[in-house]
Amino acid sequence: MNTVEWHEAFSEALTNKRSWLIETGMTQLKEKFKTYRDMYATLYRLLLQKRLIIEDPYKSDVKITDLMMPETGHLPEQKKREQFSLRLSNFDNQLEYIAAFWIFSMETLRADKIKIFLAILKFIDWDNISQTSPTTNTRILAEMIAKI
Repeated sequence: MNTVEWHEAFSEALTNKRSWLIETGMTQLKEKFKTYRDMYATLYRLLLQKRLIIEDPYKSDVKITDLMMPETGHLPEQKKREQFSLRLSNFDNQLEYIAAFWIFSMETLRADKIKIFLAILKFIDWDNISQTSPTTNTRILAEMIAKI
């Protein structure tokens, strides 16, 4: 295969992959994300029901208009429950925005948005939930789950 043939084959493969992403991939991604959001919402409601977190009185007042990086830093022990409750509430709002309003398309999934989207998905390290997790949010959630 000469260089021209290789470039043509490569260009055709890229075009085919783009078409698949537009026609199928984005729809599948949105559906999987909605499932992720539904599973998180179930856990969030359980934590509220068990009174392990505090309901955010301003939750319904928050209007999200774009993807935002979630908070993941250290929480002071004396305010851990309140602060983590707010983080989970904000995370729930962010997931709801993405599932209901954000448009999954080639235009919206730019590099900067992919970075934030991945940070949102890593807000909790679901594969490594333990009370010894190095990530604050994962560790605190594991502590709460252990109380259920």
